[in-house]
Amino acid sequence: MLINDINNDTYLDIITANYATDDLTVFFGEDNMNFHDEIKIQLNTNSHPLSITFGDFNNDQQLDLAVALAAPSNQIGMLLGNEHGSFILQDIIQNRSNSPPLIVSAGDFNADGQSEIVVAYDSSDSIDMFITYNTGTFIMTYKYSVGLSPRYVVLDYLNNDSYIDIILVEYDSYDIRIFYGKENGSFTDPRVYPTDVRPHYAAVGDFNSDHRLDVVVGNSGVHILNIFFGYDNDTFSNPITYSIDDGIRHLAAGDFNEDNRLDLVAVTESQTIILFQGLSNGSFFVTEIKNRSTDDQRFIVVADFSNDSHLDFVISNYRNNYVGIYLGYGNGSFTQQITYYVDSHPYALAVGDLNHDNCLDIAAATLGYSTVTVILGYGNGSFAEKKIFPVGTLPVSIAIGDCNNDNHPDIIVANNGDNFISILLGNGDGSFRTQITYTTGSGPRSLAIHDFNNDGYRDIVVANQGDASLVIMFGQQNLVFQKQTTLSTGNSSRSRSVVIDDFNSDYHMDIIVANSGTNNIGIFFGYGNFTFANQITYSTGNNSYPYSVAAGCFNNDTRLDLVTANYGSDSISIFLNDKSNSFINQRTYSTGSSSSPYSVTVGDFNNDNNLDIIVINNDNNKYGVFLGHGDGIFDSVILFAMPYGSHPSSLALADFNHDGKVDITVMNNGTDSLSLYIQTC
Repeated sequence: MLINDINNDTYLDIITANYATDDLTVFFGEDNMNFHDEIKIQLNTNSHPLSITFGDFNNDQQLDLAVALAAPSNQIGMLLGNEHGSFILQDIIQNRSNSPPLIVSAGDFNADGQSEIVVAYDSSDSIDMFITYNTGTFIMTYKYSVGLSPRYVVLDYLNNDSYIDIILVEYDSYDIRIFYGKENGSFTDPRVYPTDVRPHYAAVGDFNSDHRLDVVVGNSGVHILNIFFGYDNDTFSNPITYSIDDGIRHLAAGDFNEDNRLDLVAVTESQTIILFQGLSNGSFFVTEIKNRSTDDQRFIVVADFSNDSHLDFVISNYRNNYVGIYLGYGNGSFTQQITYYVDSHPYALAVGDLNHDNCLDIAAATLGYSTVTVILGYGNGSFAEKKIFPVGTLPVSIAIGDCNNDNHPDIIVANNGDNFISILLGNGDGSFRTQITYTTGSGPRSLAIHDFNNDGYRDIVVANQGDASLVIMFGQQNLVFQKQTTLSTGNSSRSRSVVIDDFNSDYHMDIIVANSGTNNIGIFFGYGNFTFANQITYSTGNNSYPYSVAAGCFNNDTRLDLVTANYGSDSISIFLNDKSNSFINQRTYSTGSSSSPYSVTVGDFNNDNNLDIIVINNDNNKYGVFLGHGDGIFDSVILFAMPYGSHPSSLALADFNHDGKVDITVMNNGTDSLSLYIQTC
């Protein structure tokens, strides 16, 4: 049972988990202490919800729910809430074993604004923590038939209308095709511009200084370079042809001599690297950077790797399994090649800051072993050792972007041999999670990433060579939980209750568990990075069977103390937190003969600014109040009768009528009812 203002109307509401009927019940509160508009949230058949908790799992400042689903499902359900008080089942988390989840709790362990889930299991000796990931699901919405053999995709704003456009290089159709973007993320029919020869790659920029974007095309098998100059009416000129000494394998644009005119760097089919220095009229002065070689250079990316404000470039060497860095001097000349070995047969490259250190890193799609190789930059033109991440067969195109809106760069790869793309979600430290795959079309050859429909989620465009299609895949939010760590609570511990809070004042969340099987409580001090110290245990007494634990400052020293409800010994135990962050001087109070206290919580019942304790007794159908004095000492229990056969199992505290006094609500397992006790004095 949970209490909170679910629908943002300033009145407290109640949610209950209904084991027998496989649903949740929401009671919406009113200002007159009534509850109206009871609604049911139906769960899966035989899911048997046992425990629920609140959290903000998608960082939208709305309350979400996590539900422990008992046998036979043995799962955790996540329901996303909205401001109106409704919930949608978003994800089902498979637990690590066949043990039914007993208790579910939530807390933000790494201060990222999203809650993590902690689960304790029945008949288990450990607890699990699951962290929230937005995997950035993609759905294929548009598929465009194109020419015979799409080879390369470029994105840019060709007509300055704030909608991204697509330039598609068509190898066997001897043309380029331009799709102009629309507001809803769709595109116009393509405008076709013949190249008269087989185009290989394209680059976009203002090459004639008229403030309109142009398209330059490198062609395979012939010794010419084509430039299509842009006009104001969303059209382009017929190609202006420049004769060169070789065919173009790949090219990229940048101002390498810092004269405010765009240049081109290209690798030719004879493996010469040449620089086209731009002139103001859109023509070029050609110089050679590297003589003809036996290398197999495939792909070029331009960036400033050394942070000296001069453009550099990196090129992949397919045959010799390395990438080569050329550092620029800002005058059109470059250093000798600096070599970094990667995995087998690097093909395509992408550049970005993958670990948030403000230094550019390199990601290479390597065909030989179907992997992505990441080399992290130091910001001075040098790089760290490679890291390898598996993807699909024949990765031929690669891009970097944030697919899941977690502000960490991700890697997207087109796998030509498997007909799908791979997404490697980044952790923000230069490491990446296992690939998520999405089917494209036949023979994906090139991809690019952008938010086409301006909904805040990145989308992906893929050119498929096999079925001559262009596919748009729209991104959307998809939250899943992945198990981050398992914490051992001890053999036969049978943890039944979990509390999450900062018990040692280090601003990191810690975990407290009540271990009914080993008659103790355990504390795991958190380090703020999803790791924890080993469990420290404190005995609650022989055969005490602690079923519930709660936290509060009982002696007004600003440190959180603990109280347990001991089902086996008909008592509660108080553990005071001392200056060394250990819990000492256990003091025990009786809850009444044959009471079997089932759940415990804390609140100030008599408005004396000192915390009091309340327990519910499952066997004698009573609830008990222990009044506190603010020094860690409590009065003997005051018992209040509940209906016969109610067998209360859960309670929560809140001020339901806004009178400044704490009220009590109790779930009754024996009568399938909810009791509300309003404090009147």
